[in-house]
This record gives sequence, C-alpha cells and structure tokens, in this order.
Amino acid sequence: LQGPAGPVMLLDKKQADPTPLADQVAPGQSTLGFMLPYSPLHRLLLQDWNRPLVMTSGNRSEEPQCIANDDARQRLT
Repeated sequence: LQGPAGPVMLLDKKQADPTPLADQVAPGQSTLGFMLPYSPLHRLLLQDWNRPLVMTSGNRSEEPQCIANDDARQRLT
C-alpha cells in the first residue's frame, strides 16, 4: 500500500492466539483485503480511532462500488 489511491491489498488470514478479529469477519475466506482511507468519511471515522475498522466494499464481486442509495438498493437486493 503506497497511498489511498492504491488498490486493496489481499493478505492471507493467519491464526493468532487469541485472534484479533471476530470469526464473523470474512467467514470461509482464506484472505482479507486491506486499504488505506481514501474519503473524508474514512478520515473522520479513523481520526481518533487507533485501530483498523472492518468495512464492506458496497459491491458484488467483480462489479464497481455502488455510490448512490438507489443504485445500491437495485444491485444489492
């Protein structure tokens, strides 16, 4: 990751004892995606939070992200 315009970086899941992530984060997946904050909302959420946040991308696999509520309702339901 070199900057917020960079892609999502996929990393293999590793089991730690105790694991820092809930079991419900990406169940059945062998990788996790990581990104840097790229929007003002991301920066506000992370401003005083000294830990990673778990987020969904708002799109189906291989599709662009939904950016409008109507688009999300149509494509994700």
